[in-house]
Amino acid sequence: MKEFLIRVKKRAALPLILVTVLFAINLFMADKLYLTGALIMGYFTAAVYIFLQGSRIKMSERAKTSVRWHTFFGTLLRLIFLFVVFMFAVKISSEIFSLMVIGFFVFYGIFYLFAIIENLRK
Repeated sequence: MKEFLIRVKKRAALPLILVTVLFAINLFMADKLYLTGALIMGYFTAAVYIFLQGSRIKMSERAKTSVRWHTFFGTLLRLIFLFVVFMFAVKISSEIFSLMVIGFFVFYGIFYLFAIIENLRK
């Protein structure tokens, strides 16, 4: 599992950097380069979300008796995490919220796209 994640991270790094550079250029042209941090915070939020998802899957594999409870609690925990993070972003500004959501979905999409590709290669 660790080798799989390492391969996915290595393959997903370059497209993620390219997307970030494209967003930074676009924001620079609009004179809003400071919003690049919100995009990166969206990436970080997605990384933590994926980590929580993986840790819950691992816990469910170990605890055979209460898989249903672990699955429900893990989903609830991840949704609460997303709600809290994005509510803080909304309180700051709608631009930051928008870029955090975009960053979240870009990271999540790129990561899982490369995870699917890596899984199909095996």
